[in-house]
Amino acid sequence: MGVWDLMGLHQAIRKWEKLAETVELSDSDRDFYLRKVEEAKRAYERETNAWEIRAKRYGEDENGQRSE
Repeated sequence: MGVWDLMGLHQAIRKWEKLAETVELSDSDRDFYLRKVEEAKRAYERETNAWEIRAKRYGEDENGQRSE
């Protein structure tokens, strides 16, 4: 997953959170959006952890630069 994918995932999380806050939403729809939020948050965390592991393996700093 690339940087743009992570940004899209982050935007989807915000969108689903906002939709879940809608007052006139049914409980089943609210539960659906909240499940989507949790799934997306787990995916986001999993992907950012993978980036951290890769950066450590290749000796990159926080900007993705390697010092050789």
